[in-house]
Amino acid sequence: MVRIYKTYMGGGVVLTKYLIAHWRGELSLTKSALFNGLLLYVAIIAAMSLIDMILPTGLNVYSVLAVFLPWTVWACVGIVRCAIKIVTASETPLFNKTIAVLILIIVIAVVVLTIRDFLHFF
Repeated sequence: MVRIYKTYMGGGVVLTKYLIAHWRGELSLTKSALFNGLLLYVAIIAAMSLIDMILPTGLNVYSVLAVFLPWTVWACVGIVRCAIKIVTASETPLFNKTIAVLILIIVIAVVVLTIRDFLHFF
């Protein structure tokens, strides 16, 4: 497990290690799904709504492609890798495996709905 909080390096290094740790599925499922998934989703949607009110509507598609799509890929990959590690570990309790499978199903639904929504742009 990567110990990203006990490093004394600069903030950029800590952030980079955190991003990589999530991408590899090394964070806990709670951090991956709730913080990197749900809470960042709410923050990004709120920020994009604010941008939508300030900037012309023609830029909204590009902001979605530049911010939301890469975040969605990063978040989903990290959550899926973390959940797969939990499901495939033999010492993991059945309850934790069940939660991990449910989160995998939710991520698949998010990916399908996101792809469907992005197809409306083109």
